[in-house]
Order: sequence, then C-alpha cells, then structure tokens
Amino acid sequence: MRWTVSRPVVDMGTEAHRRARLFGFLAGVRDGLRLPVDRSTGLFRAPSASHTAPSSASAAASVADEPVTPLDAIITDRSPGVLARSDAPPVERVSIVLPNWNARPFLVRALDALVTRTTFPYELIVVDNGSTDGSKDYIRDFLRRHPELDATFIDNEENRYFSTACNQGFQAASPSSKYLALYCNDVEARSDTWLQDLIEAVQPEDVIASGQAALKPVTDRYRGVFSSYDPQYATPDLSARMAAIVGRSDPVMHLYGYCFLLKRSLVEKTGLYLHTGPFTQYHSDWEWYLRWAAMGYRIAPIELKVHHWHSISELLAFYPDQYRDLVDRLDDPAAVERYLETGRPLYDVESGFREKYPTAWARWSARVLRHLGRA
Repeated sequence: MRWTVSRPVVDMGTEAHRRARLFGFLAGVRDGLRLPVDRSTGLFRAPSASHTAPSSASAAASVADEPVTPLDAIITDRSPGVLARSDAPPVERVSIVLPNWNARPFLVRALDALVTRTTFPYELIVVDNGSTDGSKDYIRDFLRRHPELDATFIDNEENRYFSTACNQGFQAASPSSKYLALYCNDVEARSDTWLQDLIEAVQPEDVIASGQAALKPVTDRYRGVFSSYDPQYATPDLSARMAAIVGRSDPVMHLYGYCFLLKRSLVEKTGLYLHTGPFTQYHSDWEWYLRWAAMGYRIAPIELKVHHWHSISELLAFYPDQYRDLVDRLDDPAAVERYLETGRPLYDVESGFREKYPTAWARWSARVLRHLGRA
C-alpha cells in the first residue's frame, strides 16, 4: 500500500526510484528465504562457506530479467573504509567530526555549545549531506564568525548518508591529531569537561570511550542484516570471529554512535564505518563496535555530560510531524530546559500528535491527506 499511494518510510528528501524500491523489497524477500534457520531455536544462522549471499549483480539478474541500474550504485563494495596510517608525531588534539542533514535548529545549538563548552585543543570538521534547509549558509556564516577555529567544511551536493559522511570527516582529520571524536548534530555539550572526560577514559589502553553503551541481545534483525550482506574483512579469522559474535545467544555490548572518542591509531588498525548496503544509514555503529570487540578492544562507557536530542535526522525522516512540533518547542525556554534536564523527549506524547490522531488509521489518513495536498 505504501509503495502504491505514499512515500517510503525513510524520507530522505527525494522521491525514491519506484522500480528500485520494488527491487529492494523483492531482493530482501529472496535473501530472507535463503538464510538458513536453526529450527530448534527459530533463529537465523550465519550462512556456511558454501552458502554466501549473492553479489549485487547476480541478485539483480535473479529477480528481474534485466539488471536494475539504481541498485548498482548503492552497493559498491562490502569492505570497510581505510584510514591511512600517519607517520606524524601525535599531538594532544582532537579532530571532532560533526555530520549534518537538514537539522539547522539543532545544528545551531550543537555548534554554539561546542565552541562555548570545549576547552581541550581541537579541530572541527563539519560534513553537510546536501541540506536544503539553510544549514549550509549557517555553517559558512558560523565559520566566518569564528575565525579562531581550526575548521574544515565538507559540502556534499547530495545526501551521502551517515556512514559515508562520518568516514569523510575522519579521513579529512589532521594526521597529527591523537584522537578522533564524533559529535552529531543532535548533541549539545553541557559541561566544560565533556571532552576531557572522554580523553581520560581512553588513556590506559586502546579503547573506545562513549557516553552510552548497553548490553543488548543480537536479534534476528541484526543476524539477518549481517548474514545476508556478508561483510568482507581483511583476514578470514576476523570474519570468523565476527560470525561467532553475531551467532551468540547471550547479550553483547552495543555502542550508540552519537558522541564518542577513540585514538586515531585504533581506527588505522580497525578501519572505518562500513558504508554501503544496509550499513549506509543504519546498523553501522553496531557493526563497528562488534568489529572492535572481535579484534580484542573494549568500550569504556562513561557518564557523559552532553544532551542527546535523540536521532533528530531519524525523527525528521520517520516522523516529520513530531520533528516540526519539537522545533516549535525550541522557542519555549521552559520546554527546552525540561528536555535538557530529563534527557530524551517523549515525542509522540509531548508533541500532542497522538492525542490529535489517537488511532493508527487516523494518523495514517492524516499523512496521506497531507501527501495528496502537497502533490
């Protein structure tokens, strides 16, 4: 029904190619049916060496009589990006990467808090993913108003999505910076020591310092993503260790990739984000940390003094009504302070969207009518 009368669930600002969407659905059904299932537990099993996911080219041929061009450009490789090794002596400085897509109201708050609250030496790398809401003009104006910043602006003409944008920022970082940090556009520093807290957490050994991590079971959703995509790594033993971790039934540590810090030397060893296929926009932080764990590194979760508005780009893509309501509330200082004190806002409840449209049918009808009105 959604393919027939509405837009995709994830609305990234452009009308998806309808044929590519249908192909993607059929390819997902095919891969799901081909994945082996452990009938004693009902869980997906990692495919054996003789049962690997087909390449994108053979997948296209098996579903349709002719190859589908749009998907050829999406899945280009299955190997993580590489950060070049640096021979420069490390300097006690952090390269902070800030990705952005169409979230100017929160980008303003993120940048203002960053320059106000950061006292440790740093360089700033802002990567904009083809924003059309005025973010690009604001970034340029912000950098003109702060000439003291050691800053780089990467201006993508189109949305290259989260993983690629982060990789662009890490690759543009100064080779002499000892640390790399991710500070997303929905993060707001709340303490003058937020960056020092992260740095102190990684001093004893090569670890990843993050403000939030949790023990979570590896669900069938993750097993399906990992097994059907079949990521390729530098060594067979690393692939085997990754498959073993994904196949475990006990919970494993999961990294929430909104604000974290790690040593550049670690990224040179482990590689960057997987940035194609299902890891283009989602699951990439999950896979990245599992890869670190398979190589023997660990995470250092700390009480990080930053506020996370919680996946603003995802909110904008999935729930544009709640996003607009939340933006409107930024004009109310009392509401903002409540969000900052309590943490994650309750979008559906506090926005009033569910109260106005109390049933799923009412919410769906409202979205369809708005879509027809825009058309």
